[in-house]
Amino acid sequence: MHCHITNSSKMCLRISHLFCFALLAMLSGCGSSLVEVSGVVTVDGQPTPGVNLRFFPQGTQADASPSSTTSVEGGKFSLTTDAEPGVAKGSYKVNADWPDPNHKPKKIGMFGEPSSPGDKLKGKYISNSDISVQIDGPKNDLEISLKTK
Repeated sequence: MHCHITNSSKMCLRISHLFCFALLAMLSGCGSSLVEVSGVVTVDGQPTPGVNLRFFPQGTQADASPSSTTSVEGGKFSLTTDAEPGVAKGSYKVNADWPDPNHKPKKIGMFGEPSSPGDKLKGKYISNSDISVQIDGPKNDLEISLKTK
């Protein structure tokens, strides 16, 4: 049995190989525009675990996905975007809340919805946050300083 390969079938084969290569590169994270960013969050000068941070893109990247994290022991945090480690380069407004771990839920409302856990920062860094950061590349020493008063 003899197979005859034409120039058009060779071209189709090359295009399909290029498509497969591009697809594998995308799936493996090749070309990701995220850079790793980590640091420490402090409240009243003390490294603080349990603080929720959300980084909202500003300016030309305002349509990009926000990044978020929750600080752990020692106030350390690492940003993630859409479940991927890192954040896109750019300018960000930072929102923060610090849920009270000692909050006892109360039944409220007709349907018994639990009350919110309470923000130990009293909402100061949610809608009126004045914290902005510029991410120009990988960073492992970003400091976010918050105050309760």
